[in-house]
Amino acid sequence: MSSNRRQYRVDQRRRFVSVNLRTPEGLEVEGIAASLSSGGASLTFDSNELPALEPDCRLELVFHALLLTRPIEASAHLRYYTEIEDGTVQLGVEFANSDEVLRQVPYVMLREFNRRSGPHVQVDEPTEVEVRGKGEEEGLIGLLADISIGGLCLRLPIGLGHALECGEQRFFGFRLPQSSSDLLLSGSVCGLRSESDAMMVSVEFDPEATGDYEAQRLSIEDFIARRQKNPPTVQGA
Repeated sequence: MSSNRRQYRVDQRRRFVSVNLRTPEGLEVEGIAASLSSGGASLTFDSNELPALEPDCRLELVFHALLLTRPIEASAHLRYYTEIEDGTVQLGVEFANSDEVLRQVPYVMLREFNRRSGPHVQVDEPTEVEVRGKGEEEGLIGLLADISIGGLCLRLPIGLGHALECGEQRFFGFRLPQSSSDLLLSGSVCGLRSESDAMMVSVEFDPEATGDYEAQRLSIEDFIARRQKNPPTVQGA
């Protein structure tokens, strides 16, 4: 399910954030915010407590954390619902009003809601992304699905999905279409969801851990600007 929900995200396991979810039927369930941004969140719940939900249904959320003087309340739309083998389910939600959510965030937690300052664009041309851990000579190979200045989404074969976990730090190497520059950025996995025969992986770039980050950021920024100005022609259209 496509959506503009992707934002610059951070893993919440370092700063525990719990969430209370209320379904359209009035059922209330407590879970954990696995990743969080100004635009939405990835939430984890016990599969025995949360029944299957209809796509795009409206949910009411209340976030709690030690750094919050008062809970953050948000209405959201369900964007994906994925059952995980360990007895949990992962939900991807998009906030109905991200500006209202940000107004409730205290200064000390603004970094927990890091925002991706620019748009993201879809990449339809086959563009390989190599995913490697530190010190690894060979890595996983996936295909780039979309990219922004703050992160990317890639498609891995479904059988390789178990090799990554949310919060893991990896290096992502690729060359954008119509570009002569090889890019290598450090980033953390902030979302995983299965989609037919593929595993979709959301990544947040880490500027501090990326060598020559500014030059690489400018290359991505230039690609996005060119792609927005001259979208690729869809064959058969």
